[in-house]
Formats: sequence, C-alpha cells, structure tokens
Amino acid sequence: MVYWLIALACLFIVGGMFSILPSPKERAVGKLRLQARQQNLAIGIEYIHDVNAPTSERVSAGGIRVEPKKRCASWAMEFVNETDEDYPEWTLYKSIRENGPIANAHLVLAESSSLTLDREYWKQIEEILRLSPPTLVALVCNSNSVKWLGHERLETNVEEYIDQMLLFLKRLIELNRLVVASSKQFL
Repeated sequence: MVYWLIALACLFIVGGMFSILPSPKERAVGKLRLQARQQNLAIGIEYIHDVNAPTSERVSAGGIRVEPKKRCASWAMEFVNETDEDYPEWTLYKSIRENGPIANAHLVLAESSSLTLDREYWKQIEEILRLSPPTLVALVCNSNSVKWLGHERLETNVEEYIDQMLLFLKRLIELNRLVVASSKQFL
C-alpha cells in the first residue's frame, strides 16, 4: 500500500514537471522570435482595439460602453529619423465592416501628422499589404518605426517567415521615406 502511495506521488511530481514544459508550438514561436530579434526586429505582445468586435462585446452587462481589446504579437522595425521629418502617422485595422482608402480596412490617422496622403499612397500600401503574413490584424506607422500586429502562424519555415516580414516592413519604410522626400520637393 505504501509503495502505491509513493508511486502515485512520484507520478504527480513527474506529471507536474511535464505539464510546465513548453509545447512544440510554443518552442517554435520562441525560436521564431529569437531569430527575428537577431535580425533587429522588436518583438512583443500588445493589446489593440478590436474593431471587429460584435455589439454585445462593446457594452457591459450594466450598459456601460466598453472598448474591446485584442491580444496580438507585435513585430516592429525601427528606423532612424535622421532629419526629424514629419513621417506619415496612421494605424490601419483589418475590418470586416468598413472600407477606408483600402478595402476591408479601418483607418485611424494621427492628428499630429501634417502630410496629406493621396489615393496613390494608399494604392501602394495596398500592394505592400500583399507581402504581409496573412494573419495581419493591424498596421502602425509613425515617425520612427513601422509595426505589424497580428497572430504568428508558422505555415512556412522560420527563415521564410522572417524574410517575408523583413521585406514587408522595409517596403513600408521605403514608401514613407519617399512620401517625405516628395513632400519636400513641393515646398
């Protein structure tokens, strides 16, 4: 009887140790983030507004308006703003309801940005969005970084995923630099 109790206790201890080990998916995401950090990408977790939340989630049980949040992985590429120029600042949310300058997207422009962004700029953004991993939830551009917010899914190998993300973020930075350079020419 005592041997059964000792065996059962050992089983619980060993089982507890195995339950806290990361799953294969968590290990793969950890490896992905580690390699991305080695490529000078800033990786983190952010909570953003859920623009696709149903009405029932936008109101609490007491009738108070609530802003629903969504947890997303954040992949950011920072760049040096050498001249302190006014870069385009905006946030683009993937939306099932609204159509902004880009189909199926909800756009929030920063009030501090003095640049006017024409239809051609948004067409180029739409082209660049095709390079993005498909699990994009939001995209943020500001004066010193561009940020992809979404869910990490490893449908391809790690190197391909990181290369795809690097290409996507670099193209956004190049486009924003071109917009700033062209706005200086017209001044």
